[in-house]
Amino acid sequence: MLALIQKVSKASVEIESKVVSSIGEGYCIFLGIKETDDTQDIDYIIKKILRAKLFPDNKGRFKVNITDKKGQLLIVPQYTLYGDIKLKNSPSFTKAMRPLEASVLFNMFCNRIEDSIENPKFGKFGEFMKVKVINEGPVTFIISSDHLKK
Repeated sequence: MLALIQKVSKASVEIESKVVSSIGEGYCIFLGIKETDDTQDIDYIIKKILRAKLFPDNKGRFKVNITDKKGQLLIVPQYTLYGDIKLKNSPSFTKAMRPLEASVLFNMFCNRIEDSIENPKFGKFGEFMKVKVINEGPVTFIISSDHLKK
C-alpha cells in the first residue's frame, strides 16, 4: 500500500462539477492499493499517517502530528500510484489490486481511519475526480507498506 501525503491549507474533491469532500488545514492523502495488500497494510499506513510529524513546532521544525494539530484528513483512492511506465510509454497496472477487491480494502481503510481521527473526508472509489490541493511548503511524503511482505 502506498500513501502519498501532502500537507495542505485546503483540498477538495469534485465529481461531475460538484464538490463532494473538502478540508481545511491538514493532509490530502492519495492511497494506492497493491494486489497483495491486506488489513496489516491498512493498520501500518494508518499508524504512520497519524504519527507522522509533518507540522512545524514554534521553531519551524517538523515536530507536530495531525492529531496534535487537530488537522483534517482527505483520503483519495488513486489507482495510478501502482501504475508502471518503466518498460513502456503506456502504463501497466499489474501491481495494482483489481477494482472490486481494492474497493473493499479502501472502504475498510476509511472505516478504520474514522475510528482514529475526527471527521475525515473521502474521495469516491472508481469515480473520475478532480482533486484540488493547496500544498503547504510544499510538504509531500510517501509511506509504503511494501516492506511488510518481504
